[in-house]
Amino acid sequence: VEFLIEIFNSDDANLRNIAAYGLRAAGDRSLDYLAPLIDKDDPKEVARVIDVLGDIGPPADRLLKAIVKAANNQSVVLRRYAVEAFGLIAQQQIKCERALIEQLENALKDEDAIVRRNGAFSVAQLGGKVCSELIVDELIENLQDWHHHVRGWSIEALQRLDNERALKA
Repeated sequence: VEFLIEIFNSDDANLRNIAAYGLRAAGDRSLDYLAPLIDKDDPKEVARVIDVLGDIGPPADRLLKAIVKAANNQSVVLRRYAVEAFGLIAQQQIKCERALIEQLENALKDEDAIVRRNGAFSVAQLGGKVCSELIVDELIENLQDWHHHVRGWSIEALQRLDNERALKA
């Protein structure tokens, strides 16, 4: 894992991608090495780390608070990856924390279409664990979005919420 982290932090994009696959395959063994990288200053580097954590999925659950915090970043690239990671990592939680739900509410009304799509994707993955009236409102609003992936994932998310109004929409 240490060797993979070294390559993951290199300047060679091709090697970084290969290392990312190795870190994903290492799963929870790579978490202690990836955790400190979430606090880097470069949003693109942090986005790469969060992308790997999302691929690792539920074993990365202990890093979810840091990912939720990263979703507040001004960088659209970082917001895209953080919001997508929510739905991949938090799937085994019984109930999601309010901070994560608030970030999903924000994501569904983000100015960036990919952030909105990833927000709807994560809501679809997490279902009733993240249902709030604001999430239902935003998903319904996003049924009219210009981006077809936002509309499609919003439909999927509404179907997976345990909410009568969502199902009616």
